[in-house]
Amino acid sequence: MKLIACTEGHSSKIEAFSLEMIAAARSLAQAGDEVVAFFAGGEAEAASSLFGAADRLIVARATKSDVIPAETYAVLLRDVVTAESPGLVLVPYSANGLDVAADIAARTGWPLISYVNEIKRHGESLTVVAQMYGGKILADCEVQLPPF
Repeated sequence: MKLIACTEGHSSKIEAFSLEMIAAARSLAQAGDEVVAFFAGGEAEAASSLFGAADRLIVARATKSDVIPAETYAVLLRDVVTAESPGLVLVPYSANGLDVAADIAARTGWPLISYVNEIKRHGESLTVVAQMYGGKILADCEVQLPPF
């Protein structure tokens, strides 16, 4: 199974959550799985040197500005999801991530779990703990991964 970890960068910096996304994907990967980092931002060269925990890096570089807007990021990520056929896409809790995750879920028909605190893989299913009501309630969710 492929796991895509969405990452971002701007102003010559890689966002800290980018490494968290790759680490989360790596922790969920099992033998034979591939962790793919999808980077969207202005500093592709910096990204390639920092994302060593990923098996592969796919880069979408901003050419006219330092930041890729959410609408463009969503289109680029949809193209990657179509081409790569991953079993799981991890999207960060960021300005882009909030818009992109909902867009991808709606267009693919995949389940979306937001505000994730903890995620564990059990074979072909995920157990997820997510915040609700501003963190006042923690919900346990189980999601089946697609068959491969």
